Amino acid sequence: FGLAYQRPLAPRMMMSIDEKHPVMSEDNANHYFVTPLIGALIELERTGTVHHAIRPTNIFWRIGGATPPQLGECLSAPPGYGQPVLFETLERAMCAPMGRGTGSHVDDCYAFGMTLALLALGENPMQGMSDEAIIQMKLERGSFASIVGNHRLAASHVELLRGLLTDDAR
Repeated sequence: FGLAYQRPLAPRMMMSIDEKHPVMSEDNANHYFVTPLIGALIELERTGTVHHAIRPTNIFWRIGGATPPQLGECLSAPPGYGQPVLFETLERAMCAPMGRGTGSHVDDCYAFGMTLALLALGENPMQGMSDEAIIQMKLERGSFASIVGNHRLAASHVELLRGLLTDDAR
């Protein structure tokens, strides 16, 4: 059994989730990042596929680049196995990576929301925190408040992230 992938058109969006980068304008982020990835999420849901590896280190895109972002591979490991706790919903984050189950479209939306938050903030506010500390903060404050904190965001991103990073999928 083997997997063959087309070589990505751009480099990884980030080499590390703790990488700092310039903040993009709201219009550029929405046009070049949000819109194409929402299209990809809709297509994944339409085909009944769950990606479970949406994160800045598994998206190929030159920040601010004209080519649309390309999602990286998601088939060679169990669903969510390599996904950092930061990009998992509370229920999945509290599970051992091998026991996270198949998940759903909601999990991909959450991971997209966390990825967008890092892009909009220009950094990972939870950098250096242990998995346990991240889970505890999400439990106490909620995912949105934990990642955004007192940072200022563009108006369109506030509402989008508040919806994507909800801790109650219902």
